[in-house]
Amino acid sequence: MFLFDINTEAAFHHRWLEHYTVIEPETVVAVEGDYNPDTKLARYDFAAFRRRQTAWHRTDFTIRERCYPLSTIKRELSRHDFKLLHQLDAEADLNLHGHTGRTFFVASRT
Repeated sequence: MFLFDINTEAAFHHRWLEHYTVIEPETVVAVEGDYNPDTKLARYDFAAFRRRQTAWHRTDFTIRERCYPLSTIKRELSRHDFKLLHQLDAEADLNLHGHTGRTFFVASRT
């Protein structure tokens, strides 16, 4: 079995253009998102701060993703000998509110 999810272009437009901060007593995270519809590339830059005893420690990291059409995902599954068993929309099929444009796949080797 092969289980995975992807963000469709709707997700990148809906969520990856966000800038937000999460503040907790021991952790602070600042996030800046970007999506370029021409190149189909998305990026989230994170600055995370964690308090350890009396000092705060900073960690920076970036998540990058490329947007692929659903037709490409299906074609590549088939090309690599996977049979698509289920395609599920996060909100409509799985009631995962706030996950616009996220799609889950269940596939198996043929």
